Amino acid sequence: MRRMGLATRTVVVLVAVFIMSTPPVGAQPDENPLPYATVSATTPWVAPDGDWRVELTLEREPPSGTHLRYAIHQPLPAKGLRDRIQESVSGGNLGPSLHNAVSLPLDQLRNGPTVSLTVAIRSKTGADDRALLPNAGIHPVAVELLGAGDAVLFRQVLFLTRLPETTEAPPLRVAPVLQIQVPPIVEPDWTATLHPEAIHAIDSAAEVLEAHRSVPVSLVIDPQLFGTAAFLEDPGATAAIARLSAAVAERPVLRSPWVPVDLASVVSSGGDATLNASLASAQQATAHELGQTPEIETWPIDPTIGPETLDLLRSLDVEHMLVRADQLVADSPDPLELAGRKIHLGSVNSGIDALVVDPRVQARIGDPRSTPALATHLAVTELAGIWFSLPRGVTGASVIDLSGIDDAVATELLGILEQSTGRLFTPSTMRAATADATAATTTVRRRREPVVRQLVRRDDSGVGPIAAELIRLRRRAASYHSTMQDPPTTAPLEQLLLTVQHRDMDASRQLHSLAAAGRRIDDDLARLVPPPTRTYTMTARTAKLPLRITNNNDRPTTVLVRFIGRRLEVNGGRALRIVLQPGSNSFRVPVLVRTSGDFTTRMEIRTADDRISIAETDIRVRSTAFSGIGVLLGGGALVFLVIWWAITIRRDRRARHAEPPGETTAA
Repeated sequence: MRRMGLATRTVVVLVAVFIMSTPPVGAQPDENPLPYATVSATTPWVAPDGDWRVELTLEREPPSGTHLRYAIHQPLPAKGLRDRIQESVSGGNLGPSLHNAVSLPLDQLRNGPTVSLTVAIRSKTGADDRALLPNAGIHPVAVELLGAGDAVLFRQVLFLTRLPETTEAPPLRVAPVLQIQVPPIVEPDWTATLHPEAIHAIDSAAEVLEAHRSVPVSLVIDPQLFGTAAFLEDPGATAAIARLSAAVAERPVLRSPWVPVDLASVVSSGGDATLNASLASAQQATAHELGQTPEIETWPIDPTIGPETLDLLRSLDVEHMLVRADQLVADSPDPLELAGRKIHLGSVNSGIDALVVDPRVQARIGDPRSTPALATHLAVTELAGIWFSLPRGVTGASVIDLSGIDDAVATELLGILEQSTGRLFTPSTMRAATADATAATTTVRRRREPVVRQLVRRDDSGVGPIAAELIRLRRRAASYHSTMQDPPTTAPLEQLLLTVQHRDMDASRQLHSLAAAGRRIDDDLARLVPPPTRTYTMTARTAKLPLRITNNNDRPTTVLVRFIGRRLEVNGGRALRIVLQPGSNSFRVPVLVRTSGDFTTRMEIRTADDRISIAETDIRVRSTAFSGIGVLLGGGALVFLVIWWAITIRRDRRARHAEPPGETTAA
């Protein structure tokens, strides 16, 4: 046989590929991207004799004759339980079946698009219509929709968490934390703006909190929201903040700066004073709005912490922290082994302990591929895995970070915590959860010792120039406020200086804001105009000097007026404290002229704290009055002359009486 030519071989290959890739008649590929069903509800856990329910929502109509099949598997082993949960969800081996798979016609379970499956269980012998689950634990359950020929239309691995009949193990303390942080509100043009995305986030957080008011949620809210609300022009923004304030109710609010700051940069730049000012203003704004003092012992998730920040946090009386696993230096034990227990940061004696955010739980609730019900179900299963994995007698705690999580997932999680029986979970505040959690231990040289982990050092260059300028401006602002208040209709100067510290602001925007703050101070002080230079004639030693200072601001100001010179004593040598009303202000100052003649005295207007010179002017004085010293000297000279004349006259008279009569002196 002759060899086929290149063109012939190519045609044969293409035809073969076409035939292999073309599905047979009646087996066309499914081009509909929608799944046949999604999970819309599950029972979080089941008592030893109870009902486990699953609800599916049909996203499209399945073929006629579709049936639902489920199979309950034996509980996952306690050793490596968390990994076995992960393996089961990822499609791995579910382990031996506890019962034969059960198939039910779909039409028997559905009501419109909703498919409801109820599995009744029992822990001991009893009715055959209840599935026997003799052991407590987490049972994988494969739920499937099967079409003709048992073609799998839908499959999802769920978990039936069966509680023990009795247990002395304390429930797992589960502490939800919700951080509400927004971009900088006060702009360099002195307007206060809350962007639509931030308003939506605030409304969403309020809605989650309103849904389950009895669940303790530890909150971290940017205090700038409360402090700037009065200057927001958008009614929707102020309404959202008011709604959030009402939804907080009695829930604890953790202390935080006015805006999120970079703690590592604060340390490297020596900005402790600015941080303390930020915390003080933040605490005041939060207390005023919510009527409660923020908790100071607990510090929430902060991406800017590092080993260099521990001393700073300790100085702020922080005792408990929440950290992510990637913020810790890689070391044993694995973060999953630390689940439910607290660790020490830095050293055993550092005084700061921490709970590590469970990465698996966070991955479940943040999975965009899962429906809210499925995400919640898997997250609750992971929490149950923590509880079942804890050693006997250990009080466990876990924190759920709801920040950035879908509202429906957050709401469902809080709903499950609200209905918790207390045997598996107990909702808690973050402070209580961390304080009550048992410390993790590890074996070192055959001894059990507390687990100590180090924070990852952040690569931070600091914000030295900005910090130095901020400190300088804060000093000028303090002097400015000793003299005048902020304009009533614009955002206060202090709020812009606090906003500059926002860690999401780049250096150029920070410098732009600092420049705006400096201009405001200089411009308002420059509106205080001293009297023009002129000459005053003084005809007496004491007088009242008429002066006029113009205040071109729209609000009263308080200044110190000081006179520099020795020839004119003003107000007994003390500075004058004067309140200047808007407009021209005339007043008379008592003075004492110390000398006659023409001289110049310098008049200086200073801030009320005497730190900044606002304006200066020269006052020329022409004095025609004798001074006290001149009178004394002149009087003394006159007395001397009178005495001298008297002595001279008396001596001459005596000399004449001493000469003999008629006697002459020869030439």
